[in-house]
Amino acid sequence: MADPKVKVVVEAEGTRKQGVLRPSAGTTIEVRIADSLRGTFGIDYTKPDVLSLRLGGDLEIRLGGKKRVRVEGDLERSLLDGTTAFDGSMTWEFGKDVAVNVDTALDDSKQQVGMKVTLKF
Repeated sequence: MADPKVKVVVEAEGTRKQGVLRPSAGTTIEVRIADSLRGTFGIDYTKPDVLSLRLGGDLEIRLGGKKRVRVEGDLERSLLDGTTAFDGSMTWEFGKDVAVNVDTALDDSKQQVGMKVTLKF
């Protein structure tokens, strides 16, 4: 079975980059929003064959599981290294052929409340 194709659009500091991520089965992508009081989380399922997930705020992305993701298009691989943080938004588009579980969690162990969104392929 081929790796799923997930379209991703990143907008930050007046720039827009888009591309495709192809995570292997068993890969986990964790998106952390540092301050959930300022962050946004939205789901759009108005298109018949696409589910869109939009996250906004001070974002940081980490890979887990098999940690194998091919990156295509304008997106930079460093975006997924867990040390690159940016203030902006990400829109993920999942076609109906992509199997993904989306989990959310709030973390109040720090001075500010943070949110974590985990995508499991």
